[in-house]
Amino acid sequence: MAGARPLERVSDDLHGYIERLPVGVFQTTPDGRIVMGNPALAELLGAPDVATLLDLSVRDLYVEPEIRDGFFASSIDGPTQQDIQLRTLDGRTIWARSTSRPISGQDGKIELLEGILEDVTDRYETQQRLADSERLFRTAFLDAPIGMIINSPDLSVVRANPAFLTMVGLPPEADRLQIRALVDHNDIDDIQRRHAAMTGGTLDTYTTDRRLHRPDGTTIPVRLHVSAIRSSDGALQSILTQVVDQSDAVRSEHELRQLARSKDDLVRSVSHELRTPLTTIVGLAAELHDRAGDFSAAERAELTRLLATQADEMADLVDDLLAAARSDVLSLELRLRPTDIADEVRTVTEAWRQGEPALVLPTTACMAKVDPFRLRQIIRNLLSNAHKYGSEPVTVTVESDRPGWCAIHVADAGEGLPESEWEAIFERYYRATDLPGLPGSLGLGLALGRQLARMMSGDLRYRVVDGRSVFTLSLPAA
Repeated sequence: MAGARPLERVSDDLHGYIERLPVGVFQTTPDGRIVMGNPALAELLGAPDVATLLDLSVRDLYVEPEIRDGFFASSIDGPTQQDIQLRTLDGRTIWARSTSRPISGQDGKIELLEGILEDVTDRYETQQRLADSERLFRTAFLDAPIGMIINSPDLSVVRANPAFLTMVGLPPEADRLQIRALVDHNDIDDIQRRHAAMTGGTLDTYTTDRRLHRPDGTTIPVRLHVSAIRSSDGALQSILTQVVDQSDAVRSEHELRQLARSKDDLVRSVSHELRTPLTTIVGLAAELHDRAGDFSAAERAELTRLLATQADEMADLVDDLLAAARSDVLSLELRLRPTDIADEVRTVTEAWRQGEPALVLPTTACMAKVDPFRLRQIIRNLLSNAHKYGSEPVTVTVESDRPGWCAIHVADAGEGLPESEWEAIFERYYRATDLPGLPGSLGLGLALGRQLARMMSGDLRYRVVDGRSVFTLSLPAA
């Protein structure tokens, strides 16, 4: 076949027609040599003219040459069409659609393949981009860490991704559901109004905060980012909604509000709590300074005792404030050492100026590894709490309530708290149920006491036993 003329097997009547065709026309031998082609084929394959193509092996143009072998084998049975990737003579890589049929000789053997070759690169790449885009979208939808739903223009059917189903407590198989079953019925009218605006083309996106209903009856606060998906003519095809769980944000906002209220309460309480002993200290000191000669020795002793009591109360308050501030920034250091708990209780009660609590102490030492200063601070806070809010008699008991533990029980005859407040009273700035005629407090002493106890591997608990309020400080034995 070498040296054959272009189009040599085509009649003169068809020669001009094939020459002008916008698609490549070819004939190849079974082994792949090009024996006929037209100008469109030369241009498609990056050749300067048809003569350059003659006797060229088309197999060498295939990006994957083995595909040509399979293509020829399938062509034996009749006309065949296939999209193939070719590397042109001028260095380009293209996609081409080959449509061919076998030409047999008189002996029935296939002598040639003839057909047309079209450049479908643009079409193929467009389809590929669409397929990639669809694949990426589906991957982003299914694997998105936030909830996503796609609903039809009439809002009747919703497709949800796994993150959304988990968020609202639905099983994985529930990927198609009614949106009206999820939103509050009070929100339906607003959703339909916005949907009508999307359908009319006056609204493309919006963001709104809602509450979604879970199957278990609970609700979840969410922020919805809603976007219209439109066709090329602007018609609404579907609606994509990103659903962001706002539970943490709502909880944080609530905690910030509580913190702000607590700060205001703290400022008011500190002002009140410090003013009371300071007023007394200033007044008593002024009386002693200005009228010392007007008082008897016994009166001066009583005034001095009152002055010392108020100073002790203010010192304890300042200690609580400092300890609370240090524990907030994790700078509170404890000096732990084996300590006889009963000795520390005795030290505090002997110096206590506001009544004499009854002591029930063990006959043998009850040793625990604690910071003695912080232990005394806890005991003073418990005695102060009993003095302010409880009633006489106040009893302090030290015992080993269970193997490996020491316990201090501070009990008084005051009205016990409801069980709903047994844990709440250990929260900072919490004020227990108000009782008529009793003073307010900072709400720091018990919270600080529990925190200190736990820093020493113990705990501080409250309960009502036989009508008496009992605080129990438990510490591991040394």
